[in-house]
Amino acid sequence: MSSIFVSYSRKDSDFAYELVNRLERTYRVWLDKRGISGGADWENAIKVGIQDCAAMVVILSPDAVTSDYVRFEYETALKSDKQVIPILYRECEFPVMLRKIQIIKHADGDWFQQLQTALSENTNVVNTQDSSYLIQHGLIGDASKTFGDLAPLIHGSFVMDKHETNLVALPLSVTQHAMTYLVGQHTTSLKRPDEIQLALQCSQGYNSDDFPVQVAKHVLSTEKPLHLILVRGPMMLTQHHKFGIQMIHGLNNEDETEWRGVIGAAYKSLDAYDTGTVRRRMVHVFNIAPAALLGGFGVWSERGRGMTFYNYAAHNQYNPVFVMPAH
Repeated sequence: MSSIFVSYSRKDSDFAYELVNRLERTYRVWLDKRGISGGADWENAIKVGIQDCAAMVVILSPDAVTSDYVRFEYETALKSDKQVIPILYRECEFPVMLRKIQIIKHADGDWFQQLQTALSENTNVVNTQDSSYLIQHGLIGDASKTFGDLAPLIHGSFVMDKHETNLVALPLSVTQHAMTYLVGQHTTSLKRPDEIQLALQCSQGYNSDDFPVQVAKHVLSTEKPLHLILVRGPMMLTQHHKFGIQMIHGLNNEDETEWRGVIGAAYKSLDAYDTGTVRRRMVHVFNIAPAALLGGFGVWSERGRGMTFYNYAAHNQYNPVFVMPAH
């Protein structure tokens, strides 16, 4: 989904994180939180992030203008016709490619208001409070539409497994700390089935969509239609010692705000899915998530839903490990 990409030198990390924290109150933000090394893998990972963004904020400083990483990022954004907004954080010589762009000076008292004004003019920037296409158009529950029908119409949709389960993921909602998708087979209608699955993918990196595919195979083996809500945590880049650069959706184990944000996103998605109908009494929860995150769902038990939690066993099988009765 269209986010704001923040480009910065590691020497300006404190300001970059402060800026991101302020932006995330309103917008979806893309930031690599950990240092990454150079090379082809790094370039590909950055290109993916820039391709998916609607705007780039470049934090300018003496260190930033001499950084190959920062230069690569804003040059790639400009070549991709992305909106680029430079913020002069520390006095330096402006890069040639940015001199024709209006620069916001951090020394100005209203610099953040100037940034918000610039971003508000970009209709592709995702506001964290916005609903998705599915919700806005009341398509959840529409028996005349299939996942395959809607995938070409909704930005951010993608096919997970073309050959076996033939899964299609449709963006459901975006919040500050999570991205959620409604997942089903290509030919499955959006008519609500009797049961709903919730997949939490918040604690490890992945190069493929094996996890939701595994869940689908387990559920589809019972010949029941699949409607899976896939919840992915905050996105970041990291360097893996074996696999190189990975784009992961992992929670910061020391940040309770992120944990609560993902829990809230899961329930927001369930509420949106059940809008206009009777709230289902049981949800099947499959997880790649910290155990403490699952425990946090108990805080929300007053919402009335029952939940059965499953852990992966082997051969695409999941075993129920805990049941939280409905109230």
